[in-house]
Amino acid sequence: MADPKRYWKPVLILTVVFLAAAALACWVVPRVRDGTVPAVGGLIWHPLGAIQLLLTEVYWPIAARVGEATIPTVGVVISVVLTVGSALLLAMVIWLPFYLLRKRGTSS
Repeated sequence: MADPKRYWKPVLILTVVFLAAAALACWVVPRVRDGTVPAVGGLIWHPLGAIQLLLTEVYWPIAARVGEATIPTVGVVISVVLTVGSALLLAMVIWLPFYLLRKRGTSS
């Protein structure tokens, strides 16, 4: 990678977008399921529901087990690390083809 800023800046922006979606999923989706917040549309709430299930059914039980084995605050840290790591990895995988196509287009 000749210019790392051209790759990492969009990756970090995508990571922040994914983390915002995860935060939105954690706070809004349970309220939509309870009926206290109206669902706007399936194209928005279904992906958010999948993110919320990933966090609550996969990451939080892992973090709870780590917290039980060590200190409860370590479980919270593990939950945050898993969420940020997943968002970063997803952003890297999504942006890499676009970066390589741009790099190929500018070099020829």
